Amino acid sequence: MYEDEKRFIFFEAAKGPGEDISESWANFVLKDKTNGRGIVMDKWRFFFDYPEFVKMRSFIRKRLDLQ
Repeated sequence: MYEDEKRFIFFEAAKGPGEDISESWANFVLKDKTNGRGIVMDKWRFFFDYPEFVKMRSFIRKRLDLQ
């Protein structure tokens, strides 16, 4: 395992902060549960600390028929 695998959900996320947040957000919205650990899991759980993010996630998942 290379170092970035411990900090990022996907390799693309290692390109910069914008990619990191967008990959983390996409993972949060589209996955029922992340398979990440450590920092990756912390990033995923971060979104659950904000009710408005959870509400947006629910709205998007419902529109995509993922619920």
